[in-house]
Amino acid sequence: MKKYKAGLLSGVFDLFHIGHLNIIKRAKSYCDYLIIGVNSDQLCLWYKGKMPVIPTEERVEILKSITYVDEVVVLDSLSKLSCWNDRKFDVYFHGNDLENDESYMDIVRQLKAVGVDTIFLPYTDGVSSSQIKKKIQKAPIINYRSILDMTQLIKKKIVEIPMDCDFVVGIPRSGLIPATIIATIMNLPMVPIEVLLDNTVRNTTINSKKWKKEIDLNEKKTWKVLLVEDSVNHGNSITIAKRKLEESPFSLTVFVMCIYGTQYSSDYVDCVFEVCPQPRFFEWNIQHSNILKHALVDSSVIVDAEKKLRFSMLKKVCSIFIFDNNEDVVLNTLNKYGVLVEQLIVIRKERSFDDLVHEFMQDKYQIAIVSNRDIAQRLFINTGKPVLDINTGIILQ
Repeated sequence: MKKYKAGLLSGVFDLFHIGHLNIIKRAKSYCDYLIIGVNSDQLCLWYKGKMPVIPTEERVEILKSITYVDEVVVLDSLSKLSCWNDRKFDVYFHGNDLENDESYMDIVRQLKAVGVDTIFLPYTDGVSSSQIKKKIQKAPIINYRSILDMTQLIKKKIVEIPMDCDFVVGIPRSGLIPATIIATIMNLPMVPIEVLLDNTVRNTTINSKKWKKEIDLNEKKTWKVLLVEDSVNHGNSITIAKRKLEESPFSLTVFVMCIYGTQYSSDYVDCVFEVCPQPRFFEWNIQHSNILKHALVDSSVIVDAEKKLRFSMLKKVCSIFIFDNNEDVVLNTLNKYGVLVEQLIVIRKERSFDDLVHEFMQDKYQIAIVSNRDIAQRLFINTGKPVLDINTGIILQ
């Protein structure tokens, strides 16, 4: 039997996070029956001047589902005595931020007069609903596109490009992916730009009788070329590619396009399928993305279940977190493939999620990349920072 029969812990409990759970667990350790008082939307509006993000009914349902909670009541008044008249608790819990606040001692004395003790409980460092809201407000929207996103976009927008091209030219490396998809849909040969310039064009996409033999670019007066890049930012690669085609000895009419661009991409290309502003990164070149310099990455994103590297060209990652039961496997694989990790964070079982949240809350991280939907959702809810689930291609932000 615990020291107290019934206890009350009250608060807003908006954007429920690990700090809320910890203080509830601590309160329950003192009493047999724990009552959670949830401040209503109207009460919050009255004394804070703003409404909570999560409405009263949803906050109540979240709290009801927690094992440590025995009862949830909605509070329309800040008076603890009013609640005591209905529930007759013998201990009241509050965070230790008001432990030395003289003005709050009046409430403590009022409760003591009816036989109710007050216990001040420590907060969890580094996390609060206010901090989460600030993180959400200042966190930049990170644009992420998967191969599936790109394929669907191409199928939708392909009518915007000329249908009378002779062949599709991809700019290595990333431009070859959309070029192959476009060429397949249009039933045209696709070639890397260097192959075209060598005049060794052969259909590499489909088994079409029309393009079964090699193409001699000197056979026809003018060839219509569709030049494809996956994305354009500063326009360097597309400018170099256009210059190479212009300086070639062949007669070429070139239509230049990219799948993803910025508001300035029209200066370099004839067609942009989607404006996708920075910061952004793509599934097909994540290993080369600068986002890894500012990401907290789940080790299972890097190392698969067969102890192999998921990204063969990966050489350096800023921070990887590992759950301690998998530490040796991950370290051996990273060493085997020569991947440099600036910071290796081992998350111990006994405080695994608390440690992970505390680490990710640091300003040096712009995004977390994980391979587990549950971890992705919990990290996002507890920090308000962008989290990518690499398996689903969904970024929470």
